[in-house]
Amino acid sequence: MPLLLLLAWTFLETLLLMRLGRSLGGGVLLLYLLGSAAAGVLVMRRHGLGALQQVRSAMSRGEMPAAAMMEGLLGLAAGMLLILPGLLSDAMALLLLVLRRRVARQIDRRMAAARPDLRRPVVIEGEYRETTRPPTALPPEN
Repeated sequence: MPLLLLLAWTFLETLLLMRLGRSLGGGVLLLYLLGSAAAGVLVMRRHGLGALQQVRSAMSRGEMPAAAMMEGLLGLAAGMLLILPGLLSDAMALLLLVLRRRVARQIDRRMAAARPDLRRPVVIEGEYRETTRPPTALPPEN
């Protein structure tokens, strides 16, 4: 079933690109595809670095950075969809970019409802004892 969906998706993307190429011309289509790929790289770079900064700040406050991580992951997915050639993938990427904060917060709320104990980092307390053992004899080098 997933292979069938992938084949249908690829066929539909190719069909739409061919129709766009006929109506606008090959040069314009090539510029569109290159611009879309460049935009995808920029989106991935921006959201990757932004998510890293948000994760660091959440960790410094002692919070679990689930929402920031999910938002960054969705931004990276949108960038990857922009890099893929096709009109449907670009439309999905733009929709994902617009809704990524809402989706990330909803996922964070669901995770918090399922596991409220994970809102703060989990600390496991215990005791340990350091022991020193003599090093084992190393085999002679040849």
